[in-house]
Amino acid sequence: MEQTHFRHKKTLVHFVLSLLVFFIHFRVFSVYRNDALLNDIFRYISPITSVAVPLFFSISGALFYRNYKLSLTLKKWKSRFFSLCIPYLLWNTIWLCLAFLGYYTPLGAVLGGLKAAFSLKSVFTGVFLYGYLEPFWFVWQLIVLTLCCPLIYLLLKHKWGGLLAIFGFYLA
Repeated sequence: MEQTHFRHKKTLVHFVLSLLVFFIHFRVFSVYRNDALLNDIFRYISPITSVAVPLFFSISGALFYRNYKLSLTLKKWKSRFFSLCIPYLLWNTIWLCLAFLGYYTPLGAVLGGLKAAFSLKSVFTGVFLYGYLEPFWFVWQLIVLTLCCPLIYLLLKHKWGGLLAIFGFYLA
């Protein structure tokens, strides 16, 4: 019962945060600048949207480390491989193929100017470094932080060491 209640809360929070991220990225409404109602809506929503991405990171970290022990590292990596890496690589590959289509066919105009000539660099940046799907910077960061989880855990394991590590990262 308690687990179901937690799952429902988590789903609701993720849905609201997803809507806020949607508003961050959805710039089409700027066409309607003369619409007073839309201007009011965006004036009140904009300050709230700035918390969406940091909250997603915080929630992802809290859920990742809630039962973490060094002995669980391989299990966590395997789980995140299937939930983060596979979708990341798949979507980046799809967008890379669209960028190739945009370069070699007239579809580039339809795809919003998404174009890439075939090269080793474009394949590498397109598949592994979110070169043609910019919103995936977030997933890339989660993947990197997941790979660094043993180090992060050891740095933050003790209260004072964790505070010093956070302060050092802040200064850097």
